[in-house]
Formats: sequence, C-alpha cells, structure tokens
Amino acid sequence: MGGNKSYQKAKVLANIKIATGIFELTISTEIAKDVQPGQFVTLGSLVSNKILSRPFSVYDNDDGHVHLIYQVVGPNTNTEAYSKLRTQDSINIFGPLGRPVVIDNQIENLILVSGGCGLASLYPLARQAVQREMSVSVMAGFRNKGSVFGINDFKGLAENVSVRVATDDGSEEFQGNSASLFTNILVDSSITPLDVTKTAVFTCGPWPMMKKVAEIARQAEISCYVFLEERMACGIGGCKGCAIKTKNGVKHICKDGPCFKAEEIDFEEVGQDERY
Repeated sequence: MGGNKSYQKAKVLANIKIATGIFELTISTEIAKDVQPGQFVTLGSLVSNKILSRPFSVYDNDDGHVHLIYQVVGPNTNTEAYSKLRTQDSINIFGPLGRPVVIDNQIENLILVSGGCGLASLYPLARQAVQREMSVSVMAGFRNKGSVFGINDFKGLAENVSVRVATDDGSEEFQGNSASLFTNILVDSSITPLDVTKTAVFTCGPWPMMKKVAEIARQAEISCYVFLEERMACGIGGCKGCAIKTKNGVKHICKDGPCFKAEEIDFEEVGQDERY
C-alpha cells in the first residue's frame, strides 16, 4: 500500500490561489516520503458542524512536502476554511491512503483525460510515465480560461508530454469538454493509429465526463481506468461509507481504489448517486 499510514499535525508552507476558486496547498509532513502515484490523504475538518475529514489526491510530493489542489465550493465549507490557511498554520493530515497505481509494463502510450480539479490526480501518473520514457498525451478540461491550472507543470515534465486544453466556453484552445477532445484526438490518430495493446487511458473528473471517456475508450478497444471520489469517514475501509457496487462485487474506494478499471464500474448504478 505504499508505506505506513499515520495521523499527524502538520505545518502549512504555502496556500496559493492558482486559478479562479482553485488553490494549491503545500504541507510539510513526514507522510510525503511514502506517497505513491494514485494515493490520497485526508485533511481534518476546520468547520465545527462538519466532522468528517476531506480526502484529497496528492498532486505532488517532494522533499518532505505534499501538494494538494482543491476548489472552494461554497461558504461555510471546509474548502473555504482551507483557503484561509496561512503559512505556519497547523492542520491534521492522515495517509497515505488508497491503492497505488502502477502502469502496466507493456504500456508505451499514456492518455490522461481530466475535468476540473481531476487533473490533480493524474499528475503523479504523468511523472511515472515520463520516468519510464512513455509518450504522454494530456487532455485537460476546464470551465473557462480563468479556471485553467497545472498545464505548465505537465509540459515541464518532458518534451514527449503533449498537453491540450478544452474549455466549455472556448476561451482557451478547444471548445467543449475533455471527452470531446479525446474523441478528436483519436480521430486524428487514425492517420498514425495507436497500438491499442500498448495504450492506456486514465481519467478523473465529473462523473458524466468519465462515463463518456470510458465508452470512447471501450469502442476504441483501449484499456481505461477511472478515479472515483466519495465521502468517507475513516479512509481505511472500516466505516464502509465509500462502498460501491462493481461488477466484481462490493469495493471500497478508500482501500480498493480510488483508481478502478472502467470495465469494473456499472456507470448507471453508481452514477445514480447524487454525490457524483
């Protein structure tokens, strides 16, 4: 599972607004050395009437630091409270949690498709792919130009990382969502077809987008993996709060995920949950 899980009080090093309503929180913590791609941490609640910790994908981890990306979703929420954290403030952090993602050895082409803050879950996979000298294609979807973040981080990994941006209003590059952009990329690649046996797609973002990406990948016969999100109390499978039905039985997002093979997921069954 990638190191021992531990609960500790950690120091905030930085909390920077990087796009409209989106922040990058940097925390100094011993947990950082144990985090592997695909894993997440939980942060303690800062709001008195909300007792559950909040799970966050680890965007990056280096030199004893973890970097988390989050979006402020409204007043009187934990995300709003997190946005008010300042340097040297303390916050409770627990992790690393979840099953690490190791890209199959035969994969040479990695396609990453995100929507909004879902991009944060995919950055560690891009780093892993670059270390293994894979070709990486990123399709990042946002509402508008003001909500775009992280693009330069991906581009800075290596020359063989291509990044395309989709915005709902067309204010930055492609107009539409990242699933539509994914379709266009596959059509373009028909000129020089991808070897589907050596290609994998990972996607994270709004449920309808991931459902569409999974369907496109299935039709193209490309392996696809989805990152799921859910409210959770313990983060280690004890509370059963993040249980979901899959085609292989009941799984728990916190310990069996958060990344699953798309073919395992009954998108109609899980998608009926309003939390998605």
